[in-house]
Amino acid sequence: MLNVLSIEEVVSTSLLGIHIIVQSVAAVIMFAKHSKQNDRSRLFIALFFLTSAVAALGEVIIALCDPAYANGFLLLDPTVILCGFAIFFLLLLYPVEVLRPNWLNGKRVLLMLSPWIILAVTLIVWQHLHIRLLHSVSEVLAYISEPNVWLRVLLTFIYIPYGIWLLVMQHNWQNSSAPLPWIRAVVCITLCMTVTYFAGQGLRIFWANVMHEVLYMAVTALVLYVELAIRLRVPDSMVSANYTPPVVELNFPQETSSVAGTEEETSVVITETANRIAMAMKDPDVWQNPELSQADLIRIVGTNRRYCQLAIHALGYNSYPEMINSRRVEYIQDSLRANPEQNIQNLFYEAGYRSRTSAWRNFTAITGCSPSDFTTSRKETEYAG
Repeated sequence: MLNVLSIEEVVSTSLLGIHIIVQSVAAVIMFAKHSKQNDRSRLFIALFFLTSAVAALGEVIIALCDPAYANGFLLLDPTVILCGFAIFFLLLLYPVEVLRPNWLNGKRVLLMLSPWIILAVTLIVWQHLHIRLLHSVSEVLAYISEPNVWLRVLLTFIYIPYGIWLLVMQHNWQNSSAPLPWIRAVVCITLCMTVTYFAGQGLRIFWANVMHEVLYMAVTALVLYVELAIRLRVPDSMVSANYTPPVVELNFPQETSSVAGTEEETSVVITETANRIAMAMKDPDVWQNPELSQADLIRIVGTNRRYCQLAIHALGYNSYPEMINSRRVEYIQDSLRANPEQNIQNLFYEAGYRSRTSAWRNFTAITGCSPSDFTTSRKETEYAG
């Protein structure tokens, strides 16, 4: 007759089985995407999915061959902790490569790994001298002052500083091919996975293992959605390892005031602000930036939110998003008129889009036809001429 522990074993094994299948399929998909375009970020995430599947398969085999393993005979197992970080490090490399393409090299990877290597070597040496066997959470708390215990806890949570670094990492928008919010969402989910990994794999808490698998499926689904539905291909001509954020310097004819008294003065300020915005919209470093916000535009033209909005209306647009998307779509239209044979995906990227769906939707809404229909009509016009 099954007891509670047996039910937990069945659920855990079932989750691992689902994990193996999902991660294997995801690995195949990403290896296929990598084969079509030599993008290292897709290689890193494919390797992460593959090693995750292999690790889960190994855990199932061990659990089936050694019943004591399923009962949690050892908490904060050094092997589990060290292997866990090795797998998570592959996941860490994915957003780094997306945010800063070709920035990673052997020296930088070694520098990133150096804190973990120092702690891991210390733990391995200590393990040969003395390793405290832990069988319950109370024992972990009781012996937390011992170096071989707190070292294992520290190694489990060492991913958190890496994740925080990723959240504040300088974003190379000129080379990055995925929307920044989506990549940050991947990092945030991974940070949550660090906690569930510690509680589930380190302390053998059943509900934490279940939550860890839920987060694993969430980050897998998110990455696949970004890769299959959103992410644009980086044109080969734009890939560069060296990145310096462009400095936008616009030589405005005169200073504009953010405060006006009379209605006439207000009208003058709106006109000056509108002229500055129109000038900014001619600078590719402004409108091609996929992360450009209305706050950024306000800072560039030197005004406030109220006058910026009034100036945008004066230019004939209902909102900031309508204006910026109209400028980007105008660029795509002009490029296709000049050469209908151009790659539409590349034009989306050059115009400042990092989402295929957003670019397609905005182009269709503004022009009244899809990019493919627009290209077809241009070709027909050329042939007719």
